[in-house]
Amino acid sequence: EMATLGAMLTSPVAFVKALPVVTADDFYRPHNATVFRAVVDADEPDPVVVAGLLIKTGAMSQPAMRNGAYLQECMAACPSPGMVERYARQVADMGARRRDITHATRVAREAREGTPESLAAALDAMREDLASRSTTATTDEDDWTGHTTGGGAFVFDTPDLPPAVWGYGQEVLWAQGE
Repeated sequence: EMATLGAMLTSPVAFVKALPVVTADDFYRPHNATVFRAVVDADEPDPVVVAGLLIKTGAMSQPAMRNGAYLQECMAACPSPGMVERYARQVADMGARRRDITHATRVAREAREGTPESLAAALDAMREDLASRSTTATTDEDDWTGHTTGGGAFVFDTPDLPPAVWGYGQEVLWAQGE
């Protein structure tokens, strides 16, 4: 969470890349969600501007913010702003898991103690949340085409020339016994 926020605070490009991936509801720590909202509400993703918004809303006085030191800690927690999509995806995935657990807990409670109507409402809420996530587009990283090979390819797709250990053409070093 801190790495995502740090990337968004240090790089306008990272800010733009993270926005479609993560929402404030995905953050586990409430103060991280507060910082995220301030970054989104800022005219630009700048730590000074964000700090000003947090001061104006009174959020900077929360103990977790440590009078602004937390923004610096977030920026320090981000080793590479270029990895923001991965960081944001991890935050979003964990947020989705927490929502799944919340839905499952509610369904179990309603099944045990509630009415058929309250159970149906809990199930509908869970289905709606799952359906909203299943319609999101996959990213290039989620597409494994070209990264996997069918099992038969190892047997049936033999190269015209066996691969050399070292060299090319007639100047080749072969492994002993080849």
